[in-house]
Amino acid sequence: MNIDAKVSAALAKMDAVMPRAGAGFDDNKLMLFGDPGSGKTSFLTDLVDTFDEKLLVISTEQGGGGLITVANELEARGKIEKFHSNVFSIDLADYRQVLEIFLLDPDPDTGKKIPRLYRFYPELREFRPTVLVWEGLTNFQQALVNLELLGEKEMEMEEKERWAYWGTMKTTTFRIHHDFLSCTDPDYQWHHILTIHETEDAERDGKGKVTKVLGVKPEIQGGGTRAIYQAYNLIVRTVKRRIDVPLKGIETSYEYITKAKATEEWEKCRGYELPPSFPADSVRVWNELNRVRDLMQKEKK
Repeated sequence: MNIDAKVSAALAKMDAVMPRAGAGFDDNKLMLFGDPGSGKTSFLTDLVDTFDEKLLVISTEQGGGGLITVANELEARGKIEKFHSNVFSIDLADYRQVLEIFLLDPDPDTGKKIPRLYRFYPELREFRPTVLVWEGLTNFQQALVNLELLGEKEMEMEEKERWAYWGTMKTTTFRIHHDFLSCTDPDYQWHHILTIHETEDAERDGKGKVTKVLGVKPEIQGGGTRAIYQAYNLIVRTVKRRIDVPLKGIETSYEYITKAKATEEWEKCRGYELPPSFPADSVRVWNELNRVRDLMQKEKK
């Protein structure tokens, strides 16, 4: 191969890895947070049924198996075949598995970065996922990272060691979260959805005692949570309400909230045309995300 040919080959590989320029974005980035049973996983049902999205779901939840919700809801609609054709799930229970799962590797032929997932699960190439879902960031931090970094020594740690631990927790979370949002096929863009538990947001004194309750927030340990919020186009809090109705008994309703209280910091809406709160409606949310995405795509063209 002569020098010109070598230069051309090198430039071609560089072209393959350089990002495209443009005014818009290519994927929907959505965070859903709420208590267990509040409708986070149920959001995925309409993505499969109404939008025919192909879901690649990575779960680090305790016990896994959360997609039983989606399967049962599709079966109730008489569409269980869509669960088998449109959902690919992977349950992970080890810290080092999660470190690997979202990474990208260079394709030896094209130089493009391709998901390492294709090496572990070659059938994904034919499946062609359109939405990458990570369920269980909370458990990943509190169980998998905690066990890997501390083992059994947490109660014996000195204050200096605890500060080092929280620093490592923050760095590890940032790195893997970044890998998650960067994980996509080089030839077509995957959307990204993160589901996470919620916890009380409060001010505490030096001994950890709550002095003032501020509201709720996604349950993310360590500092820098606001930086994680900023990575998303939209954050939705999912809420389950149980109301004792006279003469009817207990009635259950589900709600989506997009506007945080004045004392809460989790809000991220980027101007989408969604009310501060409304009855749970995943079709409405996904349609609105797609509407703005398509608008930006047209502007790029």
